[in-house]
Amino acid sequence: MFLIDLRGVGLPDCDAVVSSRLTRWGKYRQEIKERLRNRFQREYLGQLRLTATRTTCELLPREVVLIGADNIKRGDWPLAVVEELIPGWDGKVRLVRLRTASGTLLRPVQRIYSLEINVKGYLW
Repeated sequence: MFLIDLRGVGLPDCDAVVSSRLTRWGKYRQEIKERLRNRFQREYLGQLRLTATRTTCELLPREVVLIGADNIKRGDWPLAVVEELIPGWDGKVRLVRLRTASGTLLRPVQRIYSLEINVKGYLW
């Protein structure tokens, strides 16, 4: 069939794929992604209970957290993964080393909010 160039094999020719259809599919995927992000911000982050007091056993390494800030809306807080818990002079965890999309940084425990997602088995 390849030597004779028969077109009746039931598979569409790669050159015959309409580019407008692919563009439409890409726009649809982008729209679905934006809807999911907006819904996550509106529903999940809007209902997330933020507690000011925290015990050291609540945060774990490799946990997904939000980094809180006073000058940014909660829906725009960046996500991070806890890399290391740093104790103070009294043995209580005071600082947390976080990995974000833009790099690694240190933040106090009071500014870290857990997302209630446990990713122990996932390798970052």
